[in-house]
Amino acid sequence: MDSKKSIKGFEPESKSFDNWKNGSLFFNYFKFLIVLILAYRIFHQISNIISSVKEFRTFHQINIVAFKKIGKYCLLIFFLSIFNFWRIGDYSRASISVYLTPILLSLLAFFLSEIFKEGRGIMLENELTI
Repeated sequence: MDSKKSIKGFEPESKSFDNWKNGSLFFNYFKFLIVLILAYRIFHQISNIISSVKEFRTFHQINIVAFKKIGKYCLLIFFLSIFNFWRIGDYSRASISVYLTPILLSLLAFFLSEIFKEGRGIMLENELTI
């Protein structure tokens, strides 16, 4: 294969940011920034869960809420990653892609939230037992 082939008017030399159209560039930057912020918030919630487990507060309401937040953040990342748009020079491309990783992580987080909710119920019931 020749790596110098052009695809429908898209020359490999025109990949520099100077040729990107402002709308496409801002759209991709904004999408990347939102995903980065959501990833930071996910890792922050994970660190909160880990610190509460270290303090032996495993089945408290804080962890249940944290897992639900992680699930919501993963869903947002999933919806942000569906639509892609590039416009470089005369070349433009819009596509719809479905990545299963964020949706699977979201389902896992919601599942863990329900497990921790059941664990909290059992813990509270156990505290009342003499």
